[in-house]
Amino acid sequence: MPSQLLQNRGFENGLASYVTQGKVTINTGTVYSGKKSAQLLSTPLSIAEISQVVFLILPGAPVRLSFFAKRFVGENAKNVSNIRAEVNFLNALGIVIPPGIVMAIRGCDISENAWDNYEGYAQAPFGTLAAQVVIRLEPPDSGTSGLLVNNLSLVAEVVTPVPPPPPPSASPI
Repeated sequence: MPSQLLQNRGFENGLASYVTQGKVTINTGTVYSGKKSAQLLSTPLSIAEISQVVFLILPGAPVRLSFFAKRFVGENAKNVSNIRAEVNFLNALGIVIPPGIVMAIRGCDISENAWDNYEGYAQAPFGTLAAQVVIRLEPPDSGTSGLLVNNLSLVAEVVTPVPPPPPPSASPI
């Protein structure tokens, strides 16, 4: 049975459980569902990013990253730059184990009028202990770029590890 791994995925508790970089706030005026969404604003000199690390991902588990995104216009934001959404699988030392999930989304493909759903899939590689989810709004060439994110989700199938085969039985001599 699939298990939702992220906490506060709809941002109903503000930015609790997330690490942010750049200008990231909560928007209560435009949401896909619930009452809040994450608002990211980037400039030519700064990115805007949210991330969360979740633990106890079993190697071999199928993993799905999904979220809804919409262009944000306001607070001097007139366009949206490119977006990078990723899942980095981590070992016990915190080192990234490739391959993960990487979605590069062109800013010109993000709608201002409707929420778009984005999904990416992977299988947790051998040695995985945790996963880091990152949504990054890249710097625009000029001006301020704005993005809204809602219903961020990381779902993993619970897999039962296969026991090793029994040792070969000793044959009588």
